[in-house]
Amino acid sequence: FSQVVAIVMDVFTDVDLLFEVLDAAARRVPVYILLDEMNSQLFLDTAAKCRVNLNYVEVSKLKTYPAHNSHPERG
Repeated sequence: FSQVVAIVMDVFTDVDLLFEVLDAAARRVPVYILLDEMNSQLFLDTAAKCRVNLNYVEVSKLKTYPAHNSHPERG
C-alpha cells in the first residue's frame, strides 16, 4: 500500500493545508505540489511566514506551470 499527496493549485496560501502537507512529508509520504507560476511566490511567502524552510522538506517536489491566458487575443 503506497501513499502519495499531489496538489495542483493556482494559489496556495492555506496555512492549515501547508501543515498537513508537512506532516505527510515527515511521515515519508511523497508530496508533489504543482503551482501557477505567477502565484508561486505567494506559496513561498506563506511558508516563510510560518517559518518553514522548504529546502529541508526532503520528500516533496515543488513545480510551477505557466499561467494560461484566459482571455486570448481576438483578431
